[in-house]
Amino acid sequence: MNKLERINHPLKQLPNGDWLWVNIFRLSSGLTGPNVHIQANVHGAELQGNVVIYELINWFKANPFKGSISFIPFANPSAVNQKTGMYTQGRYNPVTGNNWNRNYIDFMSLDEKKSGFSLKNFVKENLESSEEDVRKKFKLELFNICDHYQNYLEQRSAAPEDGHFNLLLQKIASPSDIVLDLHTGPIATRYLYSADYQMESAVHFKIPYVLEIPSEFDGAMDEASFMPWVELSREFKKQGRDFLNKFEAYTVELGSEERISFNEAKLDANCLLNYLKHKGVHDVEIGELPITSSKKSLLKDYKTYYAAKGGLYEFCFAPGEVFKKGDVIAKSLNFKTVIDNESFSNAVSEVIAKEDGVVINHNTSASIASGQTLYQVMENLQTF
Repeated sequence: MNKLERINHPLKQLPNGDWLWVNIFRLSSGLTGPNVHIQANVHGAELQGNVVIYELINWFKANPFKGSISFIPFANPSAVNQKTGMYTQGRYNPVTGNNWNRNYIDFMSLDEKKSGFSLKNFVKENLESSEEDVRKKFKLELFNICDHYQNYLEQRSAAPEDGHFNLLLQKIASPSDIVLDLHTGPIATRYLYSADYQMESAVHFKIPYVLEIPSEFDGAMDEASFMPWVELSREFKKQGRDFLNKFEAYTVELGSEERISFNEAKLDANCLLNYLKHKGVHDVEIGELPITSSKKSLLKDYKTYYAAKGGLYEFCFAPGEVFKKGDVIAKSLNFKTVIDNESFSNAVSEVIAKEDGVVINHNTSASIASGQTLYQVMENLQTF
């Protein structure tokens, strides 16, 4: 049986002197294989990933695998404990206003004074090194960048609490070959964010909808994880050598926030296990998987419907449901338009679909002000 180890990292000290901790559960096989980093609950209300991690730990404790796996449930204890009444408000840092998942550091854009690292010089020094040696050395450099940048900030008293949190997770993930960041939507279906260069692997998740994103940095954990490797490959190309980028990172969306389901978590875990089998982490055949083929859409075809007016909204299509151009996808009730008997029917208005698509998520509340999000949808779907 594989042994489970628990590691505690201090995150921040509270005003009363107590500490918040990030807890890591690590399984090592003792065999050569990929290093995997799986974290959940960076946004406070996005809870399902914690149950999926529970299922995955149970599975890996009982089954043979290669390499090592680090699991971080409740990756952001600040956010999950940020409650207002019965609701969890932990999407944004209440002190800085920053989205917890948009504040990671783009290591390759830091100047050498901040990072202690030059990508150009690293590649120049390793032009003749084997790809395996390059990967080992680059992982160590990523780890060292985290320490160097943290020291740089602390020396200038410029380390905000959300930046420290994001940097800590990047440091923990720096030795990894695969990073899976588990999230949920508001009221949502299952879907996956995948960089364009990973799409051949993404199909092995067996997740119904895949959003193909460009290999660019936009602040999220998956991008912060894969972009150093993308830039490494690009710099090798500039200096006349092809370097195969084997690193992969994904944001995995596991349904709706503010809820968990142990039954659904078993299927969610199987989807991740099927992908990890494809990546050589284990060779166990995974039985129960979704039977539907996956659909993909480009980031430019991921559209948001905003409320044109405030009111109470009925969502006529649920997450995962397909709609056609011209369909009524929502109805709103607003009594402000009512003046007399003749205008009473104006209290109800309709939102019409502009193009064919599928609902990925919608607002958690029916009470919506003008300009707020109604739906997020994928258009121009393709089977892959």
